[in-house]
Amino acid sequence: MNEKLDSLVCVILSGGKGTRLQSVVQDVPKPMADISGEPFLSLLLTRMIAQGVKKFVLSVGYKRDVIINYYRENPIAGVDIQFAEEVEPLGTGGGIKNAASVLDSSNYLVLNGDSTCAADISDFIESVEQSDQAAGVLVNHQDDCARYGQIVFDPVTHRSLEMREKNPNAGAGYINAGVYLLPRDFIASLPNGAFSFEEVGFPLLMENGLYAYANTNKFIDIGVPEDYYAVCANKSYYFPEVEGV
Repeated sequence: MNEKLDSLVCVILSGGKGTRLQSVVQDVPKPMADISGEPFLSLLLTRMIAQGVKKFVLSVGYKRDVIINYYRENPIAGVDIQFAEEVEPLGTGGGIKNAASVLDSSNYLVLNGDSTCAADISDFIESVEQSDQAAGVLVNHQDDCARYGQIVFDPVTHRSLEMREKNPNAGAGYINAGVYLLPRDFIASLPNGAFSFEEVGFPLLMENGLYAYANTNKFIDIGVPEDYYAVCANKSYYFPEVEGV
């Protein structure tokens, strides 16, 4: 067992309403969207647990009782799941800072609760720590980056150089896959209250040195119906871990 993963705290941002998905997923938070009999969020948890992560903080807002009640009624043996509740929406940045206050850790692995990309988390962490950069982000290659923010990085040092906004003519490149390794001190330095991590936190990360961990595995974001249906139709393809856990 990787000792770093054993003690690491994983924050999963699970407070989104999922406006674009509400035509097909209603009455539950987007991360609780049913995927062939279990919530998408549970698939994320299974993916992390299979690699050795045991401590989680779920940042919950919209219909948070659905998430809290589900995991209190369905505990996972040997796994600590805590909740960071948002009485008022805090945005992605405020959600991260609020969640980090629940469980102490020297570093936090931060995931979006509505997207995933298969990756070796242990190698991701080691790559960041062996670099001279303060934090890390998982970037995923896409033939067409039009739907996503694009990250440009130095191919030798992997230092992030630029984050480009969504562009219908973006073409191929690396997108922000929404997975971060963030040190405790950096999160503590973020402002209080509601704010967008992408708008406020990301520029600060790049100033301090943000390692871009390049990945070419299948990335999926269930924020739009077509991708949600794709995961429903082929759960074991996107989440092979569910077959072995």
